[in-house]
Amino acid sequence: MDECHLLALVGTRPPPEGALPALSALLANTSLVKEALAKAVIYLLDIFCNSKVPETREAAVEILASMMSDKLHGPKVRLTISRYIPAVFAEAMCAGAPQSVIHMMDSRHEHPELVWSDEARATVAATVAACRDRHQSKQLRDPNALFEDSTNTQNAQWTPPGEVAVGGVYLRLFLQNPQWSVRAPKKLLQELLTETLATLPKDCSEGSRGDVCAQALAALLRTRPALADACAQLGELPRLARLLPACPRQALPVLAAVAGTQSCVTALSSTDVMAGVRAAVKSCRDVAGVACEALAAIFSSSANTDRLVSQALETDLIGELLSLLESGLDGQTAAQLVNALKAMSRSQLHGERVKSVLSRSRVWEQYAAQRHDLFITSTNNCHQLTGAPPSAGYLTAPPTNIQAQPPPID
Repeated sequence: MDECHLLALVGTRPPPEGALPALSALLANTSLVKEALAKAVIYLLDIFCNSKVPETREAAVEILASMMSDKLHGPKVRLTISRYIPAVFAEAMCAGAPQSVIHMMDSRHEHPELVWSDEARATVAATVAACRDRHQSKQLRDPNALFEDSTNTQNAQWTPPGEVAVGGVYLRLFLQNPQWSVRAPKKLLQELLTETLATLPKDCSEGSRGDVCAQALAALLRTRPALADACAQLGELPRLARLLPACPRQALPVLAAVAGTQSCVTALSSTDVMAGVRAAVKSCRDVAGVACEALAAIFSSSANTDRLVSQALETDLIGELLSLLESGLDGQTAAQLVNALKAMSRSQLHGERVKSVLSRSRVWEQYAAQRHDLFITSTNNCHQLTGAPPSAGYLTAPPTNIQAQPPPID
């Protein structure tokens, strides 16, 4: 039996006994993988989606997995499969037992990587069957006919309405459950970073694609801190810093998520990030909390921050922060701001200049000697700066008409 005839036999319903095992045995030859992709991949997908015989479906899964493992043609096989069924199934074929993949296909799912209902399954199965029928009709007329992978089906049939999908992850569902263990976190990081930086400059309004991508990026980095080093290695932090003035609500949370990582702080030292933070805070006071969080993390880092302190002085970021402190902030934010300013004042190169600026501030006198390290609380337990009597463990400003009684000096 020649290879062309064997590939055509795979398309019969059901395939003749021995056809699938024979094809599987021949796939060690990379040239046959290429031919199977061109002539029979839709038949195998049809068996997976529509066959009623479990053993036949399992054999089809094994063959597709074998094709995807081919070093030369495997990536194209995976892309072709993912045009007709969600990519998570292709991943599962390569990673799991065929029975598990079939059970996954036949079940209902709703999580960040797969939303799969009976209706979606039926629609996909019908589309695959129609493509299979068209290809077989051509192949009956011409045994050398190639499968035309031209149907524009990718994602449209299984993506929930209003969802934003990046890297095979539904971002709105991910934001509801950011602890979800995604299959490829580094790949998701790279694609989210790329998509965020590409879409935010076009539209950073609430609910826009860029806004959702930025939220998901910040959530991914917060729930997986180890990814911050990979974020620095991708070399995109300068572009993120440039987005701070125009997109403060989206860019600052991402900055805060990586600010505690030495490699990210080092990378940010080569940008104008402090000017961006000042512009963000000045134009949008709503981001003061996350800005102070980011600054406290950056200047408490073990990285050398002298260049960033110099930037903060040259851009008058310190003056802007003191104005924030004077305007009244919640205890958490104020404590982080004080931490950041004190850390700047310890800079070996620029600490004395920072202290000089701080010494001229009346509001700084009220906080400089307080034990600010005790006042940072969880975000769910933040106390406001008020004129109420100080409580142990919280940063408070004295009422204007009462002599200040600061907590003990460090």
